[in-house]
Amino acid sequence: DGPTIGTGPWILVDTTQDAMHSFKANASYFEPELPLIDELDIHIIPDQSIRNAGFRVGSLDVEQMDEAQWISYYEDNPSAEFLAIPDTTMGLEISLNARIIPFTDVRVRRAVFQSIDPWSAIDDIWHGRAYLSPSFPIASPDWLVSEKKLRGYFANPDRARELLDEIGLGQIKPIEITVGDFGELYYVHALRILDELKNVGFTADINLVNKRAYANDAWAEGNYQMLIGPPAHSATPNGYLFPVLHSSGSLNSIGIHNDELDKLIETQSMELDRKVRTELIKSIQYQLLEDAYRFMPAAKLSIWTWGSRVMDFHPNFAGFEYSHWNRVWLKD
Repeated sequence: DGPTIGTGPWILVDTTQDAMHSFKANASYFEPELPLIDELDIHIIPDQSIRNAGFRVGSLDVEQMDEAQWISYYEDNPSAEFLAIPDTTMGLEISLNARIIPFTDVRVRRAVFQSIDPWSAIDDIWHGRAYLSPSFPIASPDWLVSEKKLRGYFANPDRARELLDEIGLGQIKPIEITVGDFGELYYVHALRILDELKNVGFTADINLVNKRAYANDAWAEGNYQMLIGPPAHSATPNGYLFPVLHSSGSLNSIGIHNDELDKLIETQSMELDRKVRTELIKSIQYQLLEDAYRFMPAAKLSIWTWGSRVMDFHPNFAGFEYSHWNRVWLKD
């Protein structure tokens, strides 16, 4: 309700929830030459087709496009400028509830991971606009485990069958896969995973739930066996590691309890040496892969494109950054 005050480059002129936020340049901003444009309007347009139409006719200068819309637009405009920005916390996450049979047995969880081929799904379903992610924000690409290492935990159906044979398929109860209704790509990917599980011997079915049920009943409360949908949004690594993965975390609703993992999470949060922290973060990922609790087989690449009159658009959205808007200017 305001008043909205501060020392930033923009002054809020008007805001309408879920519609538009209007700003004007702050004449008293401490960098006198910035911002380079006089006014900035940020439109909230949930309907992708309406957003895309507005951009195509020039009503919008900059747009974030989904994968299918971008492919269509790029075919028509092969010289269009764009950026594909990795977003570690946006996309599809798989979570296995270690409090509920059959996922109380780590071998069953590992068999699920080994039955899934995320790389083929990224190519076939996400049009190549996704990548494997540990579910929490990363500070640098070198925090990520290499694809060579990741392939030891996924896309090996023979290994999945070995694990299931070791347990005895008759001992494994049917699985209900709870899927959040967050759009066609999530559902299509869930169907792919369902087929992959059945291919190695699992019996499973999909339960599609609305967004509210997914967020409140399933994700937050842990009322599911296997969950597919977006992860909890977090702006920092510790904003996910402590509440979701630590044994005492407020959002640890699926029975993650590992003393070594807790120690790694606590130690990395206090480590000031960049190289040492990188290795600790990788160790956390290896522990999660070994325990097979949760993982993102398809973290999204956000596609941003802009009109020909927009100059020097170099976005950085990490940690809700917005200073890149200061240096954008419009060509006459």
